[in-house]
Amino acid sequence: MKTLEALVQCASGLIVIQCGHFMLQCDGRTVYPCVPEEMERIGLPATRVQAVRETVGMFPLETLRLGIELARRARLSNREALLTTLVQDWDASMRLWPQGQAAGREHYFRTTGSIPSYEEALVATGFGGADFLHMWRRHPCFISEIWLRHRFEKRMSHVRRERDVPTTFAIETPDGGSCPVLTDGRTNCAGEVAEFQLGLHQRGVKLFINFYPLMCRGYVRASGTVAAEVAGQELGMTVVHVGFPLTGQKTADDLCATAVVDTQEI
Repeated sequence: MKTLEALVQCASGLIVIQCGHFMLQCDGRTVYPCVPEEMERIGLPATRVQAVRETVGMFPLETLRLGIELARRARLSNREALLTTLVQDWDASMRLWPQGQAAGREHYFRTTGSIPSYEEALVATGFGGADFLHMWRRHPCFISEIWLRHRFEKRMSHVRRERDVPTTFAIETPDGGSCPVLTDGRTNCAGEVAEFQLGLHQRGVKLFINFYPLMCRGYVRASGTVAAEVAGQELGMTVVHVGFPLTGQKTADDLCATAVVDTQEI
């Protein structure tokens, strides 16, 4: 992560770091974050906690710590840096229990809601809610992926009135492949992250660092192209996507050693 440290220390303009990304799941009785430390705290079955340790591993909490450290180093160099955390709240297990989904999302997205292990990591380093980008009015730190997707779909409905844009389309990816953006008017990770970047652009962000699960790389890499095309102009923002394969890494060094970095000027 030395390259990222050097980047934030010499960046000009506002820096935003997306870190601590986690998923909400539901077992039919409880909505919980896929963060092993929190699953143990809630008292979920050991087998379920172990399954998450072997996949998600330390990704959520450790990327939060990485984000905090990058923001701290940026501020030591008199740079303005804020954090934000995306929450994947559209998992299939949530949709199987609509009442629980609503209650669980309300619990984690209420204005003062948080995760104890996240609060502990923030307090230990002198960080708090004021150190986060307040993009979503419902929570000072978290941003719902469902909310971003709905915003993008609404944005595209307006764009279609002005341009000849179909309700189903894909874009060419940097590797020459194709990435779907809209399917019958509904979007995916590409549109979601594009909407995130458009929102950051509106807030004057110049450097965006995004810690994310590597399985989403195709969509995430395409998002910058989508954002610029929707805006009809370059955004003047440097975007660094740092993808981590979720293979249950047990140490911070192991996690960082597996990172795949993509840098874009959009």
